[in-house]
Amino acid sequence: TETGDETTHMITMVYTDPLGCSNTLTHEITISPRPEVSIRNQDGSTLTTTYCVDAPDQTFQAFADNAAVTTGVTFSLNGTNQTVTNGQITITPANRNLGGNTLIMTYISNTDPFCQNSITETITINPLPVVDIVLESDNTTSINGLNYCYDDATVVFRGLADNVAVNGGTFSAQFGGLTDNGDGTASFDPEIAAIGAGETREGETSTHNITYTYTNPVTNCENTIVRTITVSPQPTLDIVYVDDNSTINNTFLCFDAGLIQIRG
Repeated sequence: TETGDETTHMITMVYTDPLGCSNTLTHEITISPRPEVSIRNQDGSTLTTTYCVDAPDQTFQAFADNAAVTTGVTFSLNGTNQTVTNGQITITPANRNLGGNTLIMTYISNTDPFCQNSITETITINPLPVVDIVLESDNTTSINGLNYCYDDATVVFRGLADNVAVNGGTFSAQFGGLTDNGDGTASFDPEIAAIGAGETREGETSTHNITYTYTNPVTNCENTIVRTITVSPQPTLDIVYVDDNSTINNTFLCFDAGLIQIRG
């Protein structure tokens, strides 16, 4: 076969000249097989052909007849020759096309008769899921920038991936008050969150970062988003006298004090 063993062949010529004299000549030739080539991971393991776009740089090694080769190697990726160092190339997934990328490696033997062979592999780069956190009530409204009052009822958030409500992913909040329901939703209690941030019912507004992480089950690519919401305190109320803005609480008035003006 083309990548099997060498074969030896005897070529014989017999010639008879016009005077009737003849002679025979035999030569031996050897047909060498093409080298059996492969592209492997840098550590020699079977080539990994699928990556997420945020994967680190990947180094590939040329092999011929099950041995790493450092010379006589060329690589091209999507038709462009690549820089080869000691039979290796390094690619950055983020700099490659999403989807399939055609990787071709050609090896030429450094011994006579300098046989060569090539192999083609497809390197697939998958995108990260585009994620967001939205209100579960409509599966559309992003929670980013929303404000809740201290004593608002619990609200349910929903994770989106590629604009589709999903049943997976994980939620977390920096100050608590968030319960991951394990089904792609999370319940947010403004009061518990505000307390966790050190605020009181009539204190200061607190800011809360809500984190959602989702892994695409098909590509195994993961993405995380952080959305920011605020919890505002309840307004501080009082009823005061108009003339001096002092509180009316626990004050005494005479029966004949006349008309007194108060305001909130």
